[in-house]
Amino acid sequence: MSLTIAQSLRSLALGQAMMVAPALGESYEGKTAGTIAALLLMLADDAETRTARDNAARDALLALFETVQAETPRALLRDALADGSNKALWNAFIDLHAYADAGDAELAACCRVLLLEWTERERLRPPVL
Repeated sequence: MSLTIAQSLRSLALGQAMMVAPALGESYEGKTAGTIAALLLMLADDAETRTARDNAARDALLALFETVQAETPRALLRDALADGSNKALWNAFIDLHAYADAGDAELAACCRVLLLEWTERERLRPPVL
């Protein structure tokens, strides 16, 4: 039996929260142990949802590119899709955003909305204890 990264991080967090932090009490070290436990839980949640968030971001990028009719951004998308990586797609988005900032206010606004939604999905939430 093997554990996922999220399960491993949760196990470490629980050990930290239930054994280390209480043993150290209200000292600086004890409070630090509690903080480490909370951070481990946040990282576990992040690891658990990473694939779904990456897929949602990719879908949003593709949907934005599909709204564009100009040939320059469409060529950027074709090159990114030929590469196949999410990094290439994000690089194409950077170029698309620069293209939009240079002359398409509506598209530039759509780019900023996409970035806002993406950063909201990427925010680490406080753990539920």
